[in-house]
Amino acid sequence: MQDAREILAQLAQDYSKKLAELEDLITKTASVSLVPQLQALGERSTGRFRSVQHSLLKMLTSEDRSNSDSILGATTALCVCFDEMHILLQVLLELYAKEKANNATH
Repeated sequence: MQDAREILAQLAQDYSKKLAELEDLITKTASVSLVPQLQALGERSTGRFRSVQHSLLKMLTSEDRSNSDSILGATTALCVCFDEMHILLQVLLELYAKEKANNATH
């Protein structure tokens, strides 16, 4: 079983990788098709978050306490999904700020 530091280190690496991938997607995608792609990513992350959240709550309220590895895995998955949603929000806010600045100068 991984310890908390290993999990947090992996989450940080995954966060950096996903942020770089999203920034790359933005630079390579036409602005017209960018919003639907970001929406799809957001919906996927939110759906996965809700699914794992449901599973985790079921495990935590279960009488069977032998599933600590499953609980740890579900908790880690929640963290990953939350990071994905945070990255999308951060990128959307940056895009909005750029668009607003562009509109102000025109």
